[in-house]
Amino acid sequence: MLNDSIVQATQSFSILHLPDDLERFHQWIFNIIKPYLRGSILEMASGHGGISEFLICQGIPLYLSDPHKRNRDNLRNKFEGNELIKTVNYIDFDRTDFETFYSEIFGSFTTVFGLNIPENGFYSKIALTNATHLLNKHGYLIFIAPAHTTLYHGLDGDINNWTKYNHKSLRNLLKPDFEIRQVRFLILSEKLTNESDSSHIGLSALVVAKKI
Repeated sequence: MLNDSIVQATQSFSILHLPDDLERFHQWIFNIIKPYLRGSILEMASGHGGISEFLICQGIPLYLSDPHKRNRDNLRNKFEGNELIKTVNYIDFDRTDFETFYSEIFGSFTTVFGLNIPENGFYSKIALTNATHLLNKHGYLIFIAPAHTTLYHGLDGDINNWTKYNHKSLRNLLKPDFEIRQVRFLILSEKLTNESDSSHIGLSALVVAKKI
């Protein structure tokens, strides 16, 4: 069950310019997720390594992943010799045979995060479900998802219904053995997402969920 005391429904972050504000965006995210970055940490779809680079500059060791060979080769070249990058792995979180293909690494990670919205857009429910298999007991899944705004019209009386509606929507993205520990809302500009569905551009939710 979501602890209402940790839902920050009025917390938002507007990205106005790139690339300076992208750095500020990474810092805002880091300040929230830092307590959950422990043990073996895997990034979903690392892409060009923008978030990876920011985190290793904070001293966070990472396992990277990407489904595309070109991206993996570029990541290995970019971080060659950096001891904080443990491995760069081929992991396709959208594979339909994920449970058999990657069964050997199930339960291997303490934290799995998918925050690379600028390159990947939002992660699918299938990808998030598959990511949960890689977590060990009490591990954390961290991701950004669209927030539904249709029930919130800016009135004080709407905020509770709006929060509950978003909680239900976010719960539907997760398996029953996960609890949502923290939700923060932010504003994504169109420049920061490859989503073709423009209705998902704007208010989004940064979610931290724990395997129980």
